[in-house]
Amino acid sequence: MPNALTRDDLRAELVPLRAQLDGLPLMQRPVTVHQQEVRAIRNDIASIRANLATLAARIEIIEKGRDRR
Repeated sequence: MPNALTRDDLRAELVPLRAQLDGLPLMQRPVTVHQQEVRAIRNDIASIRANLATLAARIEIIEKGRDRR
């Protein structure tokens, strides 16, 4: 079983990788652009989940109203 890394160990491992990535363009685009796109996608997913929860609640209310008739 591999040794578990502490949070500080993991950060220390990631520092050199982060330094390399910050200086590299990915397909001629800086990492910050990809970070912004990932953030936008996460926001979209959060919005979709909120809409699904709202729809599920509305469906439940409608179904309860039908059961009362």
